[in-house]
Amino acid sequence: MTEAFDRAGVTEETERAIAILQDLLFQATVGQITQAQFKAKFFSLMRKTYKNAGAIAASDGLSSEQKALLESLLNEQFYPHGEDFSLIQRFDEYDSGLLSAAQFAVSLAMYLRSAKAAAADVWALPRGDQLVRRELRGNDHCVQCILYAALPAMRLDDIIIPGRSCNCYTNCLCEILLTSEVEVS
Repeated sequence: MTEAFDRAGVTEETERAIAILQDLLFQATVGQITQAQFKAKFFSLMRKTYKNAGAIAASDGLSSEQKALLESLLNEQFYPHGEDFSLIQRFDEYDSGLLSAAQFAVSLAMYLRSAKAAAADVWALPRGDQLVRRELRGNDHCVQCILYAALPAMRLDDIIIPGRSCNCYTNCLCEILLTSEVEVS
């Protein structure tokens, strides 16, 4: 049995959040909500999107380790190690007129879409001795992907991640699947 990352489910969740964002932006633009209310609602939406995307990725409920990882990744969006590109900085730039409304909307949508990467990290969190394997998706594969997919199941730390070290680069459609196999010491 293998358990694939539910990319479609996570994408659907982030796109649902972006639709809510668009509605919030409209409400703020026409004066139905204040900028402070918009900010609070967006931060709540961001947290909910991360939690929901993580839950979809975990599929069998979030463990305490997965919850901690999600919280850490979410906090990194608000307070990154450097001050550049923080969500709070984007609000400050918009409030001071450095970002147009369109730039601000695109930036916030990108932050919501970052939940997809967080969900992938939650899914990939090591689960004991469980092994993973690479699976080909689509019809057009480079030689490296075919060779990588032929390798036996291995630890997540040892597998070559799709899109890296292959000629497909970011067009790579391969996926990493959890297997029912476990590492034998």
